[in-house]
Amino acid sequence: MNATDKVKPMSDSQELTASPNEGVGAKLKAIRLEKKLNIEDFTKLSAITVSKVQALEEEQYHKVGTETFVIGYIRKYATWLGVDADALVNEYKSQIGESALPNVLVTTEQPLPDTAPKPKSEKVLKPVPAHVDVPQGQLINKLKAIPAWWILALLVGLWLTGTLVFVPSADREQEEQELPAQVETNRETPAPEVIEEPAQVETEQQVEIVEQSTEDTSVIEAAEVQAQQVQAPETVERVNSAPANTVEQPAALDELVLTFTDDCWVEIKNASGKIIFAAVQTPADTLTLADQAPFEIMLGNARAVAVKMNDREIEVKPRPGRKTLRFTVAN
Repeated sequence: MNATDKVKPMSDSQELTASPNEGVGAKLKAIRLEKKLNIEDFTKLSAITVSKVQALEEEQYHKVGTETFVIGYIRKYATWLGVDADALVNEYKSQIGESALPNVLVTTEQPLPDTAPKPKSEKVLKPVPAHVDVPQGQLINKLKAIPAWWILALLVGLWLTGTLVFVPSADREQEEQELPAQVETNRETPAPEVIEEPAQVETEQQVEIVEQSTEDTSVIEAAEVQAQQVQAPETVERVNSAPANTVEQPAALDELVLTFTDDCWVEIKNASGKIIFAAVQTPADTLTLADQAPFEIMLGNARAVAVKMNDREIEVKPRPGRKTLRFTVAN
């Protein structure tokens, strides 16, 4: 027979001529043999695996799968043999009943090997109690049986996990506590150009005073000795009084301007150490203050702030990985 030719259907008189005492599988096998089909030729025609055909004919339905799969293969087998599939399916159901087929879950269509061992009897699973009391002696013996290197590896893993998870969170908590509570932290070292400018100004003033004193002294030495003795104290008094007159004059106010691109907490102190501003600024805000420098500034989000003093850009550069910054701005 050609492998591509489908088996011709049987006539009504030929259908199910096997013995009525035989099962569905035996009837299918008898019909196949009547049509002179060996099992290899039939599997090529029907595309049913050899193991499935043998399981059906031997009525070992548990090898086929669940009841749904068994019924499907019976219909396919009967259709290729040309017999009434519905009659065989109904006979199969009445033969095994609803509970005769074990509840087997089939997840693959691969054929079982012909030499596969027969399934073992189904084991009854006993419910596991929610709590099992283990004698203390047995528990200690079980713990002793665990290798020491397992315990060591577990402890090292827990330590590494704690280091990676909790250390960054501790840094964030420290940064958050610095801002509203004004906790004393490591202050930023003032920029050299900011704090050294007043010293340079004072040095220049002192140089001018020394030069002026030298010129006065040279003039006095050219005069008479008696006039020199009288005029020298006056000259010294006049030179020393010059800084006093400068200090008494009112100092000019310095203008400090801060612009913001994000929310930022700000605290600013003037030259006398008095807090002249402390509040949270929002994006697009501009803060302008006029007071005496140097100014001590503390920022909660330094990267979101631009600072100018007397129209001069002030560099704002926090440490890597930090948002807060405390620094001093002078003339």
